[in-house]
Amino acid sequence: MARILVIEDDRAVLKGLLENLRREHYVVFAQEDGRRGYELAKQKHFDLILLDVMLPGMDGLDVCKKLRAEGNQVPILMLTARGDELDKVLGLELGADDYLTKPFSVRELTSRIKALLRRPREVRSVLTPEQKGRAPSSETRDSSMTSNSDQGGKKYRKLAAIMFTDMVGYAGLTQKNESLALELLEEHRKVLRKTFPKYDGNEIETAGDSFLVEFLSALQAFRCAVEIQQTLHERNASVPLDRQVRIRIGIHVGDIVHHGRYVHGDGVNIAARLEPLAEPEGICLSEDVARQVQNKIELPILSLGKRSLKNIRLTVEIYKIVMPWEESHEPLPGSAAVILRSKKKLLYALLLFAIGAAIAIAIFF
Repeated sequence: MARILVIEDDRAVLKGLLENLRREHYVVFAQEDGRRGYELAKQKHFDLILLDVMLPGMDGLDVCKKLRAEGNQVPILMLTARGDELDKVLGLELGADDYLTKPFSVRELTSRIKALLRRPREVRSVLTPEQKGRAPSSETRDSSMTSNSDQGGKKYRKLAAIMFTDMVGYAGLTQKNESLALELLEEHRKVLRKTFPKYDGNEIETAGDSFLVEFLSALQAFRCAVEIQQTLHERNASVPLDRQVRIRIGIHVGDIVHHGRYVHGDGVNIAARLEPLAEPEGICLSEDVARQVQNKIELPILSLGKRSLKNIRLTVEIYKIVMPWEESHEPLPGSAAVILRSKKKLLYALLLFAIGAAIAIAIFF
């Protein structure tokens, strides 16, 4: 029997959905809060999600966007009273498979559910962490991302530089001005897709306003990220604040696995974790990337210290690129790019120096 998750905060609608779906012999789970529904969708395997847009905790558009960014391809049917064309376009752009406007007939809903469930299983489902036999992935954009280059089911492993990007404030803008949000989304996509090929970037996946891109080297990924941010920064300087497009970028070099239409592995997981740590118009790097590019670039690199990233067993040292428009962007003398270690390490070195100096004074004087 198919397992369906219903995320709906209107209790009258929810009750009717549960009764009708169970009458059709579906196994049904329900959540009234968007964030709890999102967490449940990550923890358990479902064959379909019925998702309201206006939800407490996290709106349905964000739920859809996050699930797609994580590689979860479970069919999503949006249920909402917002039936304008722009609302539908936005939901579908963010990864929804279908859109049904309230009020709707149970017969039409049932027919749409059956149509979505008829899709081939390998296209519409992603195994849960428990099914894959590996550590759970609680808030990831990791597991499996759909690749634009279908390898016909062939599985192979490789080392690659992975870039993850995300627009700042996009979900909020969609609630205020959907037509503007879609316009800026399209402009953002044009800028990024024009830049990726210059550095041999392979677009693996786009989910709403996010991109997952693979590069042959850390340096190519780095240079691509810098050009994107510089292009957008120059554009933003000539437009009003409400029309600015700002993004965050995370880059990591690591092992990834191509498996048919999907890409997964630590390279994807860590890059996805780094992106939210970047500032708007900023770039965050893992230590592996920073080490590979530090002697080949002009912009300084600043250590943000070691961080524990969700569902990554080892701590990762995080670095940021100091962009030219930031206040402290001048590199220190003697190096084209300077890796600054954490304050704790610096204080420890100064302490050792002071102790050594004290001992020398005591011996010689």
